Amino acid sequence: MNMPPQITTDQECITQADIDKGADFVDMPSGCNLTQIDIRRDSMDYGMSCDMQGMRATFQGQMTFNGNRMQGSMASEVDTPVGKMIMQMETEAQRIGDC
Repeated sequence: MNMPPQITTDQECITQADIDKGADFVDMPSGCNLTQIDIRRDSMDYGMSCDMQGMRATFQGQMTFNGNRMQGSMASEVDTPVGKMIMQMETEAQRIGDC
């Protein structure tokens, strides 16, 4: 079953101190852990695994940093009681000012 695209907009403040934390900056949901993280000056690759109320979910993502902009994608697979659910998410971000 295909679902129509869902679009959301969020705004948050990320400081240099947050960025300096590296992988510790990622706020992991309960039941999840990083399985891979590779942070470079201009990009990042990551993997995550979660146990969501007995359902296993895996995530693979990448981000590219371009000055004041960022874009990325993440794919996930969730084993549900009715079968495997596959999702794809695209992300775009831009700096809009100081915190």
